[in-house]
Amino acid sequence: MALILVVDDEKNLRLTLSEALQLDGHTVLTAADGAETIEICERISPDLILLDLILPDINGIQVLKRIWRAEGPPIIIMTGYGEVGSAVEAMKHHAYDYICKPFGLEELRLILHHVLEEVRTRQEVERLHGVGEGAYRCGVFIRKSEAAKTLWQVVKRATSSSARIVLLQGETGTGKELVAKALHYESARRTHPFIDLNCAAINETLFESELFGHERGAFTDAKGTKRGLCELAHQGTLFLDEIGEMSIGLQAKFLRFLEEWKFRRVGGVHDVQVDVRVVAASNRDLKELVAQGKFREDLFYRLNAIRITLPPLRERAADIVPLATLFLHSSNAAFGKRILGLTPDVERRFERYAWPGNVRHLRNVVDYMVMMETEEFIQPIHLPLEIVRSSTELRTGLERAQEVSATDAPALPVTSATQTGPASIRPGTSMSANHAGGSAEGKPRQSLAEVERTYIGRVLKEVGGNKTEAAKVLGISRQTLRAKLALDDQHGSGGPQGDGRTSTAEG
Repeated sequence: MALILVVDDEKNLRLTLSEALQLDGHTVLTAADGAETIEICERISPDLILLDLILPDINGIQVLKRIWRAEGPPIIIMTGYGEVGSAVEAMKHHAYDYICKPFGLEELRLILHHVLEEVRTRQEVERLHGVGEGAYRCGVFIRKSEAAKTLWQVVKRATSSSARIVLLQGETGTGKELVAKALHYESARRTHPFIDLNCAAINETLFESELFGHERGAFTDAKGTKRGLCELAHQGTLFLDEIGEMSIGLQAKFLRFLEEWKFRRVGGVHDVQVDVRVVAASNRDLKELVAQGKFREDLFYRLNAIRITLPPLRERAADIVPLATLFLHSSNAAFGKRILGLTPDVERRFERYAWPGNVRHLRNVVDYMVMMETEEFIQPIHLPLEIVRSSTELRTGLERAQEVSATDAPALPVTSATQTGPASIRPGTSMSANHAGGSAEGKPRQSLAEVERTYIGRVLKEVGGNKTEAAKVLGISRQTLRAKLALDDQHGSGGPQGDGRTSTAEG
């Protein structure tokens, strides 16, 4: 959260704002006059300043001139209705925005949210531009895997196109926000605003006002005209995360906006025309939401003009260690450490782990391990328990699979995990006559297809039904495994024995 300086000569207002903002998780400092404000700003740099125009010693605009600096905190002016002209004058002297007294806490919270998000985005842009490969290639755009290379090619094509609507779909933590920023900052719109909104984080009653703005008197707390995000993003990009959480009623209004690129503020009578690129994102299947009646079909097809699907980290195995190394450097800076890298054992465990939280999950784990580590290299002892357990279970499963191959299906031996990844079947291995047709103990003879089916089933069971992991163990592609399973279904076999194919774990 943020460090906020509240400047007002009214003691009750200072206390009220301080208590409310602290309850929201912010750290709050207060000042009663201009001199105290200047003194505080000489010692520390707040993240944001709420500055009253009328102070007992010097005018608020004079204070603004004294404390403002190019890379300093944004300053929001607090003013009465009779001083709006002075507030506008303050805007000419680099005030970020103004709010008219009396104002509601919810109105103030919304303004603070926008301002702090913009500051955070700006800082992130600056940080990412410092990465070797340039802006937004950090994280999601490490491109050693084919999946990441393909993603970047698609993003570049979308960036250079004139399309004004892009839909991003992918699991939580795959980097949808980074892709949205790449679509903006790599395009001709880069010099204009990038505005983002998490649709799941806004109260439904405030949503329309948030998107389209409102006129003074539109509702009880509407003390003045407020521009919405669609208007603020003019000539830039509007990023709507978790678009699937938007209410059905608002979906209809948003669809009209996408069709005409104009809207009316709440309580307004005139249309506002804007030029904006809309990037919508969801970690849920919007087509499935349509089938459930939770998302408008016409809006889905309007958004689906250009769709970019972000691959989960488990499908980007070649990127995991480079990503972890990149995050290691930033974590070193954050925690004041000088850790050189990961041990080979940690690298192997990272590559084998499924990373259900994707890139964000990996970053959090690296942060944790850097914080805990005291040696030059990240050691397995500080691995989170879920990764240790996953590695142990996988190793146990592979050992069992090897035992199976040595008894029931010896024609399909498994190589060492250290040679080819988790494990694989060596291609071209021949089967002896005994193993192919029966055993010395007189067990019924099995065909090659039956032996293969049994073995596939047991491998699937050992990896919990995860077809991607099973394909790695078997040494075949995921598509080949799917084809074999589909063939079993066609033959009415009911699938390999114990294959766990009722599992939803597609991998």
